[in-house]
Amino acid sequence: MDHRYHILSTYLEPFLSSDVRWVFVSDPRRLFPQDGTVQIHHAAYPILLYENSLQLRTALEVQKDSPSKTPQIILSQQEPAQDHLVWDYVVRSQYLLCTPRKLLESLRPSYHWSSEVDQLEGEDLWKHLESSLQDRGYFGEEFTAHACQRLLLSVLLEQDVRPGFTYDIVCSIRREMSTDPCIQHVKHHYPKLYRYLETQIQQLIPIDEQAQDDEAFARFLWTFDALIRHEQPHEIFLPRIFKEDWHRFASISPEVIAETCHRIEKQQPARLFDQIRLTEEWLTLDSQRFKLFNSCIGVDPKDPMRTADFLLNERYFCVPIREGLRILAQKVIEDPSYIPFDILRKIVAHLQRGHLMIANHGEYLQMQAFVHLFGDLTELSYLLHYAGTWENDGELRTAIRAWADEFYPNVIARLEYLRDRIEAGNMKHELVPPQILQMLRDRVTQLLTRYNALFQELVAADYPNWINNATSPCTVHFLDQILVPYYREHAADKQRPNALVLILHGLRWDAWELLRPRILQAFQGKLALDGVRCLSAVLPTVQEHCQHALLTGGISITEGHLLESQIRDAFEQRHLAGIFAPEADTDTLLSHLETSVHCVLIASISLFDTSILRTQHKLAALYEHMVRNFEERVEPLLQRVPDETLVFIVADHGMVETEGQGTLWTGDRLKSQRRFMKCSADSDDGVLGGWTIFEGNRIALSDAHYAFAGYGQHLAGEPTGRYTSGGISLQEMLVPCAIFVPKGPGQLEMF
Repeated sequence: MDHRYHILSTYLEPFLSSDVRWVFVSDPRRLFPQDGTVQIHHAAYPILLYENSLQLRTALEVQKDSPSKTPQIILSQQEPAQDHLVWDYVVRSQYLLCTPRKLLESLRPSYHWSSEVDQLEGEDLWKHLESSLQDRGYFGEEFTAHACQRLLLSVLLEQDVRPGFTYDIVCSIRREMSTDPCIQHVKHHYPKLYRYLETQIQQLIPIDEQAQDDEAFARFLWTFDALIRHEQPHEIFLPRIFKEDWHRFASISPEVIAETCHRIEKQQPARLFDQIRLTEEWLTLDSQRFKLFNSCIGVDPKDPMRTADFLLNERYFCVPIREGLRILAQKVIEDPSYIPFDILRKIVAHLQRGHLMIANHGEYLQMQAFVHLFGDLTELSYLLHYAGTWENDGELRTAIRAWADEFYPNVIARLEYLRDRIEAGNMKHELVPPQILQMLRDRVTQLLTRYNALFQELVAADYPNWINNATSPCTVHFLDQILVPYYREHAADKQRPNALVLILHGLRWDAWELLRPRILQAFQGKLALDGVRCLSAVLPTVQEHCQHALLTGGISITEGHLLESQIRDAFEQRHLAGIFAPEADTDTLLSHLETSVHCVLIASISLFDTSILRTQHKLAALYEHMVRNFEERVEPLLQRVPDETLVFIVADHGMVETEGQGTLWTGDRLKSQRRFMKCSADSDDGVLGGWTIFEGNRIALSDAHYAFAGYGQHLAGEPTGRYTSGGISLQEMLVPCAIFVPKGPGQLEMF
């Protein structure tokens, strides 16, 4: 301590006259001790620490105007701006600003120092005074700001970096950045000096190697890369996004950052995933920072097209992708024509195949499921928009083929399944708010109601012609127009020309689309899909009538005759051998195919258990149950079908969703199910209150009248359940018929 007072005395004397009474020393770096006495010109100057204005005035007020009192050093270790509070004492004193630079230059007048040395705090200066003076001699007269900072780091880190930084030195320092007490001391007390140290590390260590160990730098690297990739205005927001990290890394050029990110992507993709995840966690910790970042890269609720451009180009980040998809999803529902559907499809395709994180780590934030949900919503919106363009198509009012060839299979059939799948997915992933999703659901319901009413009018006017016209796409003509011609062509050059007719009970068109890839996979390349036709089931759309029409070529059911015998008679008339095995297991069916010659084997399988149909499950859940049943009951059969077998997979009828209380029918009912009834009413043919009435003779049934429910109608009091059949609707009547042929050389499995 005596040595310190002596140095301060030597430092002060040249600046002070011998008769000065008060000395006001401004000492913001705390070089002076806070008490004791300093000898100046053989006079003792006690140190009075200025803590606050009241304390100082209380101590000095009595001495202010008395010339006989002792001298005093008034020591202020606050920032100079605070000294104005006692300005009246400053002007009565000799004022002196004490800095490390002035003190060191007073000790060795031959050496000058740069202003960087004024960072030193008093405790560190006195602790390292001798080494600082000694190290200063290393530089001679040329002493730049960089040299001064290397000197300070040498004494504070106790590691000689005066000659400059080398790769080995910076690697050693970087390894100990978070643990070495000397480095931590510099970090907390000398931020400017610490930034200089980081700059030296950045210059000597490859930037991607720095990102491996420095989380802050990894966050900066990928965040800044996103900002420059999307070429949106962002420069003025960088300090607000990165805060204290901005000064550390601001000197790194955008070109270096882009090159580094590209190199990590190509050479270390696993690190890319870890660093993106780390960066996104950091971004979302601060809602304001995340909002600002999103705005800078193009995720903008006020500008969906700008958001779409971001989604088309982003390849790494996932959380902004989720936000961007939410913006577009809501806009697509509110205004389907605002964003072109081609752009929406490109976004989905890019995210599924071109986005590195989603393509390779789709489980992260459930991004694959999220993008798939957005894809479903995009497809549903497109189908709704496209369906609206058919409203004035005259053929829909006059021809069943207009429905069967394109409009129903390609447009209407998927609406309900997509709607239900979107609703189920939205509960998990919250793509759009519930009230916005309800708008979509209402549009689906309105469109299905409108087109089903149009279809019902066509059925009422033209159904009798369908069943009597052999060229119409009706299941009653399946035997003569599809099965027999295909089988005879197939039998011409096969040793064992067998065929399998697999009737999947209640299979709608959308369910067929879901099963199609599984069916082709089950055939293991042995069979190729030769075509899929959309047929109209007969009325009533129930199993007994529809399977009879498919397999006998007639609608009228002969009372007292089993379906099996009627099928045999129908096949014999066409010179075919038919085996009807509706309840047979896989081994029995395969045995028939393997041992029989010139045989058509017929099997009927239901993929929907009665119990599940009577629940309130939505279509998406119902189809999950259907797929499980397919894997258990049908897939093993298809996998073992002999190579030369001709296979027909056809539905007898579909099913429709029913809601509400149903219709109370007051007339006489001879027979009824939920969606149709046989009655003795004398009503004229036509549509009445949502029901279509036919005289039985006109539709190849009995003499009675038949009433069939339209879409949204059913009989009250019948067994309940969400899905049923029997009436007139697109979902019940238009069904798939797929033909699979033995695969020839060079033939594709699907075309």
